[in-house]
Amino acid sequence: MAAGREGAGLPDDLSLKLLKKSLQLNPDFAASLSLLGKILMRQNSLQEAARVLERSVALRPDHVPSHTTLANVYRKLGRETDAAREFQTIRDLHEKERQPAPSLQYHRGK
Repeated sequence: MAAGREGAGLPDDLSLKLLKKSLQLNPDFAASLSLLGKILMRQNSLQEAARVLERSVALRPDHVPSHTTLANVYRKLGRETDAAREFQTIRDLHEKERQPAPSLQYHRGK
């Protein structure tokens, strides 16, 4: 049994079981899909990992960890153009975070 590398330190097989249960309850939970994709990548189930991660980024396009894992899966699959596109998305998301937030100051009309 391979040791899990996620924050909880769970073995991959237990993590998979819990993630699949989570996705039964809410199939559109992008965070669970992202973690599932990461474990599948570690287990070298690259096609399945790509499918799961593509769904994760479709549900939550601003989730950098999903894009990062997907880019790495694409690289392992030899899909360099797709990997480059994901890395560009990551750079764009980081740049967007650096932009100043719009002012929330209340303006009264006169």
